[in-house]
Amino acid sequence: MHSYAQMDRRYRLQRERMDSVNTIRYEVMVHTQTKVLAREHLPAPYQFVMDKFPEVASIISGINMYKNDNTALWDRLGLSGAAGMYIKPLSLVLIMYSPKAPDDVVAVHELLHCAHDKLNLAEDVFAQETMTFRASIPYIAKTYDDNWIINNYLFPFYMSVYCRKSPMDQARTEAMVKCRQIVMEETGREADLEMLGGGEDRFDFID
Repeated sequence: MHSYAQMDRRYRLQRERMDSVNTIRYEVMVHTQTKVLAREHLPAPYQFVMDKFPEVASIISGINMYKNDNTALWDRLGLSGAAGMYIKPLSLVLIMYSPKAPDDVVAVHELLHCAHDKLNLAEDVFAQETMTFRASIPYIAKTYDDNWIINNYLFPFYMSVYCRKSPMDQARTEAMVKCRQIVMEETGREADLEMLGGGEDRFDFID
């Protein structure tokens, strides 16, 4: 799990340093192992976001995602350990090497970021991230159970938030309570947790 300071650094890289962003775009697009994932490759995430935000459906439909499983590439770009990234200035989605992160989960998360950006729904990074995590749960809950959603999808982000202001043990408890609350609110069911924060398949996003 990345610290919140690391997340902040990456957010600034994405939003404020266009030179670095363009370097990322160039390095990814010219890399021989990069694959282009369009709507026909992952139709379900695209359709979910387009149905949720029909006013920007035409934009979402035209977004291409670039996937590359070469860890050396992401290490060189300072993006190792993350699952996905939405580059706001370029309306570009990257799917990075993360064997535990399904492509469709990464895709729906990043496409939601794109929709929120185009609709100007949240200027603050934390507010947009929170909005995106919440909005994606109904899609993810169709395939994954509450334990997976909480431990592997929500917990890394909220743990990084709460550990900024609380001791580690307290932050862990606060993060799990928050994650459980979100799942209950977004799915209408109470999460049946077998392992609180014990997931081994966690992954992070850079958004």
